[in-house]
This record gives sequence, structure tokens and C-alpha cells, in this order.
Amino acid sequence: MTQPRTIEGRELTKFVESETRPQNSAIEVIVGNSSAIAVEIQDNLEIDFADGDVSAVSAIYKTLSGVSGGNNNTTIDEATIIGVSITAATDGNKVKYKIIGSYTDSSFAFPLNDPLYLGVNGSITNVPPTTGFRTQIGYSKGLGEIFISIQEPIIL
Repeated sequence: MTQPRTIEGRELTKFVESETRPQNSAIEVIVGNSSAIAVEIQDNLEIDFADGDVSAVSAIYKTLSGVSGGNNNTTIDEATIIGVSITAATDGNKVKYKIIGSYTDSSFAFPLNDPLYLGVNGSITNVPPTTGFRTQIGYSKGLGEIFISIQEPIIL
């Protein structure tokens, strides 16, 4: 018995390849709700499981079990940010996060073009840390919007 084909754990629901398909043309592959997946890819969104509670609008890092809120003053792993959470989640539930690009949220009140950094417990701040690690998350695009462009942590 053949196993269903999967892409990133989602069951392949349709695979179309035609005898009349021109060489080097695209093959149609539909996985789950492909239109929703296409929007998430276009918007640079990822989904993973929360390793502990994760707040919305916080900088997150990758753990062995999923993602968790980063921290600028503990370990290099916690300071190595992979994205900013869009949704909050409790331990073991799915978290949606953005890895690059513009992100709008009414909680952002940073001055235009201010660089943004990882703070304590995944917070995003425009005050650069003086101890631990400095991880730039991106910059402010004015009231209610930031641009995510994550850099590697710098040891202070």
C-alpha cells in the first residue's frame, strides 16, 4: 500500500501531470487549501508549534520543540530570532509568525525609521540593549507599522 504524498506534513490532495504537457512547463500540485498557503508564502508567514506560551507580536526563536519568545540577555539561541509572532498560542498549539517584510499592528508606536531590537521576553523595543545580546529585528515605518529584517545577534 502506498503512503499519501506529503509536503511539509500536509497531505497531497491533487497531482496533475498531462501527457500533452509541454516539456519544462509547470506541474500543478494542490496541497490542502492551496490559496491560503499561497497567501502565507506571499506574505512571508510561517507556522510552527509553541514551545511554552508565546505572545502575539513578540520576537521568537526556534527550539527543538517549536518556537518560543526570545530574550536578549540569556543565551545566543534565545537571541537568534527567526520571526515576529502574529498570533499568540499556548504550549503545543500553532503559532503564525512573519519572517520578513512589513507588519501592521496598532500596538506599534515607534518613531519613524527607528531601529528595533529584541528586548526581554520577546518584546520589541527601540532602545538598544547594553548587556547580553543585541539583535536588530528591523525598523519602524511610523505609527502602527514595522518592517521586519532580522539580523544576527551581536554579543555585547
